[in-house]
Amino acid sequence: MTNYITIRGTTYELVSTYYENGNIKSEECFFGGEKDGPSKYYHENGKLSVKANYRQEELYGEKTYYNENGTLVGKECYDFGKKEGKQYYYYDNGLLKKEENIGFWGEDHINYYETGNIRSKIEYENGIKKSVELYHENGEIKSHVWYKNGEVELRSDYDENGKRI
Repeated sequence: MTNYITIRGTTYELVSTYYENGNIKSEECFFGGEKDGPSKYYHENGKLSVKANYRQEELYGEKTYYNENGTLVGKECYDFGKKEGKQYYYYDNGLLKKEENIGFWGEDHINYYETGNIRSKIEYENGIKKSVELYHENGEIKSHVWYKNGEVELRSDYDENGKRI
């Protein structure tokens, strides 16, 4: 089904598709034949699955993901199709699972246990791994690895009490 909407004085084509059960499947905006503007995708049960924004066919701005219960499970930022800035991913219980910070300088990734404690930290510089920290589930550091030109330079390992082994 196609409708027309006007956003800030510009008319867009809004295309909607539906599941066989009658629930909405997607709503996408087009301008000049290209995906441009807000888009929403739904689970078959009618709950929102993905909400995104496009400019000239490229992801732009925030993109959010939801599970079939409607709980937020991911939030990404895009600049003309490329991930940039803070990215967040969540467990179904709502606790943070993974956090990424992506920019021109490099990337930082932090992964979490379902308890909320940090599982790992990974740092990249110009696309090359710079360091990795792994943690025991109790929050104590497990190992720390430093890299030089992508190769392991130094490694330290620790027991569950944080004592170096």
